[in-house]
Amino acid sequence: KLLEGFDHVVLATGASYSGGVGGLVERFLRAGYAKRTPWSRVARNEAVRYWFYYKARRATGVALAKRLSGKAFTVEIIGDALRPGKSGEAVKGAFAAVFGPPDRSPTGSTR
Repeated sequence: KLLEGFDHVVLATGASYSGGVGGLVERFLRAGYAKRTPWSRVARNEAVRYWFYYKARRATGVALAKRLSGKAFTVEIIGDALRPGKSGEAVKGAFAAVFGPPDRSPTGSTR
């Protein structure tokens, strides 16, 4: 009933870490361990960062979209909910969901 009357729903539910380790990763980062030796060296490694951003997390939007299928509205999944990544990519997806894809002029500028 909460979504009754809407014709389009955008899911930005984020991503979660596989295997239930999300809480452990969150506590590790909030405690600042990634800024301390020896963890800071590991945290600066591009392969490790790539794994944390893209490989270790799973999108959460598809499962929710399946639960919403068959309703009287369309569903769009954006950002980490569609594909785990970095926040800048998610913000671009949110703007595109609201305003449509950016127009490209011959000079390459965007609106």
